[in-house]
Amino acid sequence: MTSAPQLRLRHFAPLLAAAGLVVSCDTPQKRALRELAKAGIEPSGNALLQAVAAQDALRAGWLLEVGVYTEQRDPRGRTPVRIAIENGDLPIVFKLLDAHANVNATADDQVGPLAIAVERGETAVVEKLLTAGARADGPMRDGEKILPWAIRKGRLSFVRTMMKSGADPHLCDRAGNPLLHVAMESGRRDLVESLIELGADPGATNAAVETTLQLAFRHGWLDAVPKLAAAGAVVVGKTNLDQFATGLVGVRSPYGACRNAVDPDYVSGGSSSGSAVAVALGLASFSLGTDTAGSGRVPAGFNNLIGLKPSLGRIPTTGVVPACRTLDAVSVFALTAADAARVLAVAQGPDAQDAYSRAMPPHGFDFGSASAFRFGVPRPDDLEFHGNAEGPAQYAQAVARLRELGGTAVEVDLRPFRAVATLLYEGPWVAERYAAIRPFIEAHPAALHPVTLAITKKGASISAPDTFAALYRLKALQQQTLPVWDGIDCLVVPTSGSPYRISDVLADPIRLNSNLGHYTNFVNLLDLSALAVPTGFLANGMPCGITLIATCGKDLPLLNLGAKLHAASVATVGATPHAPHRAARASPDSTSLDAAAIRSAFPSGLVRVAVCGAHLSGLPLNGQLTQRAARLVRSTRSAACYRLVALPGGPPAILSPWSKKISEQGPQGPVSPIIQKLSFTLPWTIWTAGLQPLETNRAAQMS
Repeated sequence: MTSAPQLRLRHFAPLLAAAGLVVSCDTPQKRALRELAKAGIEPSGNALLQAVAAQDALRAGWLLEVGVYTEQRDPRGRTPVRIAIENGDLPIVFKLLDAHANVNATADDQVGPLAIAVERGETAVVEKLLTAGARADGPMRDGEKILPWAIRKGRLSFVRTMMKSGADPHLCDRAGNPLLHVAMESGRRDLVESLIELGADPGATNAAVETTLQLAFRHGWLDAVPKLAAAGAVVVGKTNLDQFATGLVGVRSPYGACRNAVDPDYVSGGSSSGSAVAVALGLASFSLGTDTAGSGRVPAGFNNLIGLKPSLGRIPTTGVVPACRTLDAVSVFALTAADAARVLAVAQGPDAQDAYSRAMPPHGFDFGSASAFRFGVPRPDDLEFHGNAEGPAQYAQAVARLRELGGTAVEVDLRPFRAVATLLYEGPWVAERYAAIRPFIEAHPAALHPVTLAITKKGASISAPDTFAALYRLKALQQQTLPVWDGIDCLVVPTSGSPYRISDVLADPIRLNSNLGHYTNFVNLLDLSALAVPTGFLANGMPCGITLIATCGKDLPLLNLGAKLHAASVATVGATPHAPHRAARASPDSTSLDAAAIRSAFPSGLVRVAVCGAHLSGLPLNGQLTQRAARLVRSTRSAACYRLVALPGGPPAILSPWSKKISEQGPQGPVSPIIQKLSFTLPWTIWTAGLQPLETNRAAQMS
């Protein structure tokens, strides 16, 4: 046996071919073959192929145990592992893989074992192959690469497994289309979010140099966009923003800081920085952004724009890369409140693809159109302007204008609202941000902006008990805030305390960013709606403004009130010299035809009732209205052509507050001189009331 190391197993082929010689566990032949294997003898022959083809797991296992060569090829160039996968013989497959068979060996058709396993739907085999180092960029039988093929076939589990095993997220199909584009073109909406989470590049372009966002527009994957396009909107493009919508400053972007439209030395606000600047510069009539913690309000305030943060779920977030899915909202930047209302009327509505979208309740009393309303203002001790000496006077001026518009200020304790705000970045919602981009942040930490990484990675350490403790705390604080809304129609706060220069934010990124969220961070956690309204300018020329906040569903009343305050406060919009907010159609409550359509898109759930006589405020029958939660909308007078008509039952001649438009002949002939002498315009009031009480229905019919 001294020459044994020079021998080759082909000399023992007859021995291997004899099936009976290799079955027994104690044959001398097996012991001899073990000794040959220990001596480094290279196996040869096709015994393993024969065993695999015959699906003889026992024989194949014995051959593998003695070190037989696993890369034997049949006439089609197939290896034993591929043959076993095609046969569905999983025990042999696993034995071959345990024996370190080549998982990337291809046959004459250039197809490897992984492609066959994916094609057959062998989940366990795919996982084993990937663990052993199989590549996901090999071809399928039809020539397409494995990963794009799996996406087109909707094999979500395989796609996830391959991506988690290190498949290249920038991989393209054979036509040059990125993975996200493959999913979109294939109609695989369920895969898009998963691909982004797993590191697929949202900024990639396809073979036609079409961006992911353009493709999403074309296929209607951003739910609000096709609705707006169908209504006549023209999609101009996509804009810069703070990375992963984490920031209120507009400087945390891999594409560079987005500068303020009024003064480029100052931050634009974020995260939807580019959306605001594009409208402020007059490049677009309106734009969409997001708003989780203030991203649709802070940029509006710093760029002299209307910034609508709708009620959560009113505009579906379909197609939006999430920041916090439970708190995300699609925001609207516009030059006027009327434009924002038109956009909202078109874009709103539940979407089956967005589990957090919902139909809105009726908005109730439209305090924005009423002649009298109540608005909350923080106690003086609760106001914070972060060193801005002009802030208190600017805010006081806005409050004074609201009083001029018919509002009554009611002091509000802002402390429970502020306590809610601290939960956003000190509680489990940081973990939700981390969860939204976890695969990406774990695979590509260097691709994140340093501040974004520092904030987001804290979410990995938040425990389940921490999460529930924060949820209990939020619910308790929410209960503390609920009574506030019994006494006010809306809450009025500064949009932000102070603007900052870009250089200052870069030097102190986290503290200054936190300052900008002082009045914004609590809104979505409490399920409120909000509207940022420009109300003035600081001495350095930077815009400032206030935010109107109301309960869920009251978006239209906020817009109506915002339109009046906007027109009364500033002369121009954005960074332009124009004043469309002071035009006749600038209010959603105008008499234009589209205003009627807007009102129909936002039902109030109330009926307007016109009353006169004893139902007027302060008179005996007024309680029939107020007892049913009716609210005064406005006072008016009848036209001069209306006259009082004496009803049966006198004297006195007039017993009931009833009016009727009559001609000189009257309903029963000529009008008596007495009635003519009593002709004058009547005082009327218009109230809104619910439809439930029977008396209210009668009043509605009478009016």
